[in-house]
Amino acid sequence: MRLLIAANNNKTTLSLLLISLFVSFFFARSITVRQQWIVPTFMSYENYYQRHRDVTAFHLGFVNNWLQAGAVKLNLGLYMHPASVEMPTLARRSFYASYPPGLIIPIYLLFKALDVTGVFPDIYERRGVQLLLVTLYNYVMHFLLALTLCFLMFGICLRLGFDRLNSLFLAITPAIVQFHNANSLYHHHAFYNMEIAIMLPFALYVLLEFLRTASPSPRVMQTCKVLQPLLMFYGVLTDWLYVFLVATVYVIRRCRGGLALPVSTLALLQQIKQGFLFFAPALAALAGWVFQIAHYLQNVASADLTTATITAEQMTLSDKLVQRTGIADGIDSYLYYLKASFITHIKNGYGLSGLIIIFATFWLATRGKKFMKNLDNSINQAAVFYLMLLVPCIAHNLFFIAHSYEHIYSSIKFSLPLSFAFVLSPIFVLRLASKHHLLPALRLAPSGRNITWVTIVALSASSWYGYAQIQDKYPVTKMFAKPEYSFVLIGDFVKNHTDYQDVVFSDWHCTSSNHNTTRVHFTNKVIRCANNLDYVYQRTKNIKADFSIKILYSLANRQEAKRLTAFLSANNILVNDVQAENLGGLLSFNGKKFLSWYEHTHACRDNPHRCAAKL
Repeated sequence: MRLLIAANNNKTTLSLLLISLFVSFFFARSITVRQQWIVPTFMSYENYYQRHRDVTAFHLGFVNNWLQAGAVKLNLGLYMHPASVEMPTLARRSFYASYPPGLIIPIYLLFKALDVTGVFPDIYERRGVQLLLVTLYNYVMHFLLALTLCFLMFGICLRLGFDRLNSLFLAITPAIVQFHNANSLYHHHAFYNMEIAIMLPFALYVLLEFLRTASPSPRVMQTCKVLQPLLMFYGVLTDWLYVFLVATVYVIRRCRGGLALPVSTLALLQQIKQGFLFFAPALAALAGWVFQIAHYLQNVASADLTTATITAEQMTLSDKLVQRTGIADGIDSYLYYLKASFITHIKNGYGLSGLIIIFATFWLATRGKKFMKNLDNSINQAAVFYLMLLVPCIAHNLFFIAHSYEHIYSSIKFSLPLSFAFVLSPIFVLRLASKHHLLPALRLAPSGRNITWVTIVALSASSWYGYAQIQDKYPVTKMFAKPEYSFVLIGDFVKNHTDYQDVVFSDWHCTSSNHNTTRVHFTNKVIRCANNLDYVYQRTKNIKADFSIKILYSLANRQEAKRLTAFLSANNILVNDVQAENLGGLLSFNGKKFLSWYEHTHACRDNPHRCAAKL
């Protein structure tokens, strides 16, 4: 018996190694497809997809703020602005309250480790290296995601009764989908945000849930009991999609145990206790997020800000949820968002064939009178794990419908159920079509050949889909754009000639919003958009500390910069002009002296007799 068990374990280990080799091959091929875009800068805007550069820069801004000030000192808070003389307190640096800080933690720890070990010293200053590292990190996460999905599919196929050869071939279909779908290839290359960061923890949690229910080994079950709560804590700390995953898994566990009402108070208390222990990691993550918000609001309330500002901050935080649900926009808008997020965005990301197979498999998975009554049946278990992959995505889209409508990259999560649909769909069709046991209906021929019809259909369909995605309507080459190197050149120039005491303005390379965007990532300064000195005064008049004003101008506006320099110099404001070849330059002058001159000039203009009397 021990020899038989050892032989089976060896065969399983060999199968997993072969699956890993297949995944590695497809992964290496996906890198060759994308290698020309692995550059230390963002891509230019050429279509809607290039919004990625703002999203990635936005989150890297949080990482750099942690590196600069210290994560603990910032209370692990997601503050949008870098520290500067115009925003000296946390209350003025704008807190991003939409999500907890989970996705920032691994990148921050990676950068810290590389800095401490000397692999990339001063990683905070090396913004181009940061982008390369984030791209490589995304690649590793994508590889591990595909590997996790393939291992999960292999286990499900074994439970369905397929032999190891068929299970091995069926298990590589998720890798075919992940590494050939243009939506997955692009977003796992160019984006770093919550939707991308949550994919691997999502798949790992489902794999652990499968091992918990399918493995007879006490050691495996104990490992799952330890790892699943840790993953739950991190997942909820990263993205709200995980809340829906946790809720789905809990409901399925309750269905397997029976949904009968407790017959006594003691039984009710026992169920409440079990539920609390299950959700405890998620509740702990949510409590940490609420504490961060309360800490920020306390800073705002105690700061030297107006009541209107405090109210606006509180309203912003309290309205985030309502805005993302789309409820406040009315039923007509909600239905419009529903159509766009479920039909348009998913279809754009995965094609019409992908959209159809995702939801057709969902329909097939829930067919059958005995589905809910016998969830421990092997084929119903396969349906259950498909539902674990899909239902949280549907629930997340329905609840945060406005968010899903506004962010096309939100559809990336549907690549998880799509990766399974090519195998499970023909199996569910046969379940409905056959009254007999599953395997006889799957055999290629009565002689009992090894390869089944399901294997042939799944491999053929997934391969055709992957080829069509790369070659047809949504090829990867159309989603990517050429690199934009001006971000690096201008960013390095500004960063090397500015510091904490500087307030930077420009009518050219500037940030119209208050968020950490692409320009802020490279410059480490929020460059205000201004085309006159009146705005410069209004923006700086309340700064109490000593500061300098710096105006970034382009090469085309060098003559205007010279005229402004002459004008200010004529009014006894010394201007320093640092020029950069082929870029433009940076004018610098004393902020307090500028304010004094501006106020005196306008006082004389408004009250000439009083001004003359003083003189």
